[in-house]
This record gives sequence, structure tokens and C-alpha cells, in this order.
Amino acid sequence: PVIPGSKPSKIIARSAILAETNRISIETPRLHGSIALTGGRIDDLTLIDYQETLDPNSPEIILLSPKKSAKAYYAQFGWVGSGGIKVPDQETVWNGNRTTLTPEKPVTLIWDNKEGLIFKRTFSIDNDFMFQITQSVHNSSAKQVALNAYSFVSRRGIPETTGFYILHEGLLGVSEGTLSEVDYDDLKDQGQIKQNARGGWIGITDKYWLTALIPNQNENVQSRFLHHNQGPDDKFQIDFLGPQKIVSAGGTISAESYFFAGAKEALLLDAYEENLAVKRFDLAIDFGWFYFLTKPIFYAL
Repeated sequence: PVIPGSKPSKIIARSAILAETNRISIETPRLHGSIALTGGRIDDLTLIDYQETLDPNSPEIILLSPKKSAKAYYAQFGWVGSGGIKVPDQETVWNGNRTTLTPEKPVTLIWDNKEGLIFKRTFSIDNDFMFQITQSVHNSSAKQVALNAYSFVSRRGIPETTGFYILHEGLLGVSEGTLSEVDYDDLKDQGQIKQNARGGWIGITDKYWLTALIPNQNENVQSRFLHHNQGPDDKFQIDFLGPQKIVSAGGTISAESYFFAGAKEALLLDAYEENLAVKRFDLAIDFGWFYFLTKPIFYAL
């Protein structure tokens, strides 16, 4: 199966997209933002605790932006199938069961493909930066269906980086306990990098901020770093494809994953590593070659 990716689009002002599209708002102690009902994607996030300048009244850091904006950066989830199965895509319009996502109240999106399959996508979020996404499919048709769940993060353009040689900014991930770091320019040369592994995680890191996809740690997944150029834009994508699941006639299947979007706070990353059993999630912070020394020194300081 081919994991969907970004398509060429006309650039529209971020504020205009947010004002003109139907959305589920996100309200947590540390995040403001929204989920687009078209596509069912997380594409609007700002960080409450971090501002653009030292002035506490300056605008919140913008982390994610909608698909057609100049600095598009968003997370998409879904299913791929074979045999002409009609699955939700980036233009599918979902119905939500409430208007606001909070740590206390998850949101469920629903879409009926009118061919016997009902898709649900439930978003939960904690008090910090971790989303849990539960996707399910109920089959009311008379035949079984095979589907694979996927998640991807797409980013338009190469962001401004510090260019500091000991600090990695770009794509990264842990597969079978081993950290991989890929620079934007290197990925442009290679086009894509694929891996097959059990669990792990993949992400895109800035100096201070991170987005990361965390699949089910007990499943074998295909993960990928991808670059493609459309018109004047470079587009970078991280994604993973889960194992095939069979939903029998009258049956239901589900797939769970996590999406981190926020600041690289060491204590918080350590807590997620322990609580979600995500190996080496703390390596989203670039502690360098002497990690075993620099991390303890960091904590001591």
C-alpha cells in the first residue's frame, strides 16, 4: 500500500484558512489550536507557554499550520486498502461529536463511506503535548475487508535552522533501539529512507520543538522519511504504515497511535518514554555522542 502524501496547492494565508474552515477547537493548559473537519487532521497548534520574543505579551509560538498555508505543517491519519475500497482521504468531511477537544473530553469524528464501512477517529490529549489517536472501522457489508492504518506528518519548506554543527535539526527517529538523524539536505539528495521495525518512533525536530509519531509498540510497522518537490516547494514527510488488519462482515477493527507536538522538555520526554514504553524517546534532544555523560550533567545543572 502507498501512504498518501501532500499534493500541490495554492498558498493561502493561515488566518484565512482557519477562519473559513469548519474545525474542532483544542483547549488544554499548554496548547491552543484546532482539528480540521475536512481531512480530520491536526493542523493548527500554538504553544501557550512559549512566545516569539521575551515580551510575555508577544504571540504564542506557532507549531502547526494548515495544509495550504505558506508554512504548512500538519499531522494526518487514516487507512489504506486495496480492491477499490472507499477510504477517507485528505478531502473527506467528517462529523464530530463535540466542538472542543480538552484533556477531560475526547473528540470522535465519524464518516460513513456509504458502502458498508463506518470510520471513526477519536482524539484524546493529556495536559502537555501528547495526543492519542484511536481509529476504528465497522464493517456492515457482507464481505471482509483488509486495511492498514497509517499516520504521517507533512512539512512545507526547509525551516530556518541555527546551523550549529553539534545540534541536529531535521528528521529523526528510533528503530530497533537505534537513533537515526537525517538532515533536510541529505534527504533531498536521497528522496526517501525506509525502515521496517517493531514499534519505535519517528519525528521532525527544531532546536526547541518536536513533532513525533509513535506507533503501537507491539506491532511491526513500515516507517519512512520522504522528500518530494512540487513547484517551488520542498516538502518533507515522516510516516508509518501499520500491519494489515482484516475486518470481517459485521466486525470492527481498531488501531491506536500517539502524536507528540510541543516543546522538547527533558523531564517530560523521559516521562513519556517510561509511561508509554517508547524506547529512547529522550533522544529527541540532541545530547551528542557522549549522551551517557551529557544527560546526567544536564540534569545536575
